[in-house]
Amino acid sequence: MKTKKVFVALVVSVFVAGIAGMCLVQAAEPAYPTKQVELIQTAAPGGGQDAVSRAVAEYVTKKWGQPVVVVNKPGGGTVVGAHYALKEAKPDGYTIFAEAQIPSSMMVAGMLNPPIKLEDRIFIARVVLDPICFAVNADAPWKTFKELSDWAKAHSKELTWGSTGPFGTSAFGVGEWLVSLGLNPLDTRMVVSSGFAETIPRLLGGHIMLACQTVAEFYPLVKAGKVRALAVVSEKRNTHLPEIPTATEAGVPGLKGVNWWSGVSAAKGTPQYVVDKWAKVTEEMVKDPTFLEKMNNLHVTVSYVGLNAFRDAVYKEAETYTMLAPKLGVRK
Repeated sequence: MKTKKVFVALVVSVFVAGIAGMCLVQAAEPAYPTKQVELIQTAAPGGGQDAVSRAVAEYVTKKWGQPVVVVNKPGGGTVVGAHYALKEAKPDGYTIFAEAQIPSSMMVAGMLNPPIKLEDRIFIARVVLDPICFAVNADAPWKTFKELSDWAKAHSKELTWGSTGPFGTSAFGVGEWLVSLGLNPLDTRMVVSSGFAETIPRLLGGHIMLACQTVAEFYPLVKAGKVRALAVVSEKRNTHLPEIPTATEAGVPGLKGVNWWSGVSAAKGTPQYVVDKWAKVTEEMVKDPTFLEKMNNLHVTVSYVGLNAFRDAVYKEAETYTMLAPKLGVRK
């Protein structure tokens, strides 16, 4: 009987030890990263989106001791870079996507059959957010956003404005404003450009009447007196341009606001330990004084949102843009 009890105790001990060993094996995560990580950027080098991505890459490189390199893949209205990062590259954590609103919420709103869908990625973290700002040439006749809005109501077919495409940040921003005024955006003339660097010369040269870009993009032009910023579309004034009123303060209430934002995501199927590590490092990054200073120098606002909350925010944003898209003549 005693021998039987000893045997049973031995079996139980072995079983418990085995379970513990299995737990240790399951708990042990593969080393990551062990080589260079590519952060795919849909914008060309030199812009605000690119600058934020490079600051992220620099921080994570120092934190992990492995190079994180920004790879610019512009083209196709962000489709080229997004498709590569989220559909073509192996989802092993060594290709991460520099996420933004155009290849996500705006793309699915503007296209009936988008080549990249929201469910094709894992939204890891939003890092920064920058509200849009309406501006005209410094010599333009409109001194306030209300004056411009009243003029547009009476002269909608004369209004010309710049945009990077039919479902970009400017298009949705101007579109929401026009709809709020009871106007048909299709009655106005959108002048498409390759980006901010092409839109601004057109505004300064009088080829377009209005530009709708981010606070960060307008900041140096406002400070230099080259453009007149009429309103920022946000709940409160922006800390970088506190002298510019919100749209509501400027007499044009009801705009929900279209924002530019930047973050990181990974392709569907990326291992959870990779996602968790990126989530952790980005959460630490937005509290780092050096990183915060860099963002302040870029005149963008750090606005961290992690994992599930980030995903939910993008899906909600996509619903809003999808309702607006048909009024802009997109959603094709």
